Amino acid sequence: MNLHFICAGNVEMREGKPYSDLASARYRVLIPALELLKLGHEMQVFNTSAMGGQIPEEVLKCDVMIFSKSFTSVNTFVAKEAKKRGARIVLDMCDNHFDLGPEVRDHVVELAKLSDGLVASTPAMAKAIMEHVGRAATVISDPFEGARDTARGVQDPQKLNLVWFGHSINVPSLIEQLGPLAEVGNERKIHLNVVTGDVQKLHQVFSQMKAMGLPLELSVTPWSLPNTFAALQASDAVLITTAGTPAFKAVKSPNRVIEPLWAGRMVIANPLPAYEPFRGQAILCDSMADGIREFLKLTDEDVKGRIQKAQSYINQNHAPEVIGRQWGRVLEALKKPVAVSSEVSAPAQQGTQSEPIRLNLGCGDKILPGYVNVDVVASRAGKEPDVLCDLRDLSSFESNYADEILSVHVVEHFWRWEVLDILKEWVRVLKPGGKMIVECPNLISACETLLTNPDLASGPGPEGQRSMWVFYGDPSWQDPLMIHRWAYTPRSLAQLLHEAGLSDLKQEPAQFKLREPRDMRITGIKP
Repeated sequence: MNLHFICAGNVEMREGKPYSDLASARYRVLIPALELLKLGHEMQVFNTSAMGGQIPEEVLKCDVMIFSKSFTSVNTFVAKEAKKRGARIVLDMCDNHFDLGPEVRDHVVELAKLSDGLVASTPAMAKAIMEHVGRAATVISDPFEGARDTARGVQDPQKLNLVWFGHSINVPSLIEQLGPLAEVGNERKIHLNVVTGDVQKLHQVFSQMKAMGLPLELSVTPWSLPNTFAALQASDAVLITTAGTPAFKAVKSPNRVIEPLWAGRMVIANPLPAYEPFRGQAILCDSMADGIREFLKLTDEDVKGRIQKAQSYINQNHAPEVIGRQWGRVLEALKKPVAVSSEVSAPAQQGTQSEPIRLNLGCGDKILPGYVNVDVVASRAGKEPDVLCDLRDLSSFESNYADEILSVHVVEHFWRWEVLDILKEWVRVLKPGGKMIVECPNLISACETLLTNPDLASGPGPEGQRSMWVFYGDPSWQDPLMIHRWAYTPRSLAQLLHEAGLSDLKQEPAQFKLREPRDMRITGIKP
């Protein structure tokens, strides 16, 4: 395909590669574009807002036009003109522009309704799109940037070197933390290097703090990508604070956490929804001072283990080639009358699709043909889902959408107090008359197996596959997402599905994993 990316930032060539100072241009345009080139697509990148309203004909002639971070109504005109020439339109959103006032909001809503496909950087951004536009978006996160480096902790036992980096819009959230940080400075010598574009304001603040005699060494480095990478290398840990409205912060992507972890440095960050997969590796807390104290309690081996685990997750879910393939599937879906992704197009809603729509929720590495395979992890054992989203929130799919929902060994991974609401969300997506199939381990069988030979069946290896793994999950994954949080009998699972809104509940022979008797299958119909 011939692809035209319409970018909000300026792009230039540096060392033979396209570059932009705008982070979203790199994460949402340039890095994916380079991966799409490897997949055989052709492309160009344009900044229409810098063209003064004079849009050359060459901009409009393409197979697909992808808008990234659009603020200006010029792009509405460009989209309409490109569609007249046969182009398909995709809108990619990584910030909640619905929250920026009526002029920007109305433009984004109009552009979204013109689009043939919608992409969001996070599930929360996809949810905002659904709320404002009434259409679903495919979730594609940000890729990592820069080189992977060796994990390490504190280098100087007498001094802690910290770095904060980011857009100047977030600087006030850092300034709020400086007082408590100074208290930590009474306990441990701290040097804080701030890498940002708003250096003048920070120089003034730092001068005032120095005059007050606060025990912090503070420095400011003008932002640039090389300066950021150099600051990360010189640091022991990275602080990430975030300013903005709750709606603005809720949709932010994890790129600011990914970059330092990929560079081998511990992260202490204010918690955001997109950072949750890194809880347990990064330190997520409201107070940077408390986070630093927690960091200093960790051994060097603890720090290295956390960072290495985070790097493994990042490589699996945020590698440029992974993100490129996800974009490739969005483009392939545009060729079809109905997209097999989280994009729910108008024809599907009108019932013009002849094949039944079947969702495989929590697919993991079991990618099934004939299903839309959905998972929260971008890749498991090298297998990638069609749709990436949290199964707690299926806002990527409209109500009464699917003819069938299949869930194999998923419900046991949720806490008991949350699972009913999750199942109700799944039932919402199911069509009236549609069938839900749930398979999971059978608690009764696991208990019987354990009691038959407690010494053997209580082991963590394959000997516990029919007993302990049912209770807690396979420990060899070493992955919090793979632990089990509750177990069910056929009767208790059927009761739960009834409470979620299903009827005609039946137990049928399990068809996946170890099957009967360790596993069970309960089916139900949405009235």
